[in-house]
Amino acid sequence: YESVVDFDGYALDFLVRSLPEEDPLDSQEASFEAASALDSMPVALLHHTAPQTLHRRTGEPLGSALMRQRHLTNMGLGVVNLWGQAWSEMDFRERVPFLEQRLRDALSASSSKPTSSSSG
Repeated sequence: YESVVDFDGYALDFLVRSLPEEDPLDSQEASFEAASALDSMPVALLHHTAPQTLHRRTGEPLGSALMRQRHLTNMGLGVVNLWGQAWSEMDFRERVPFLEQRLRDALSASSSKPTSSSSG
């Protein structure tokens, strides 16, 4: 992974290009499938906090955060949104499966969507 990446003018908190070949927590077939998919499809991890990307009172995403996600998905990236408060309330044992599932969801969503370069 790479942290704080500029992608087409948008800042990404992390860009996951691939998963380790050997999953240190679990070597199930599902992890191998996710790793294979990530080799060809990067996933952007976006960490949201108020007031940078969330509205201070409502906690809803700001327009700039929505536009960034829309642009990244149109460029073919998977996107995982992490709300800062929810993330900080989880302990490590909750974070790992949560993040793994979100990565799988992002991969399946982005692989079923045509990219902007293939539409036309």
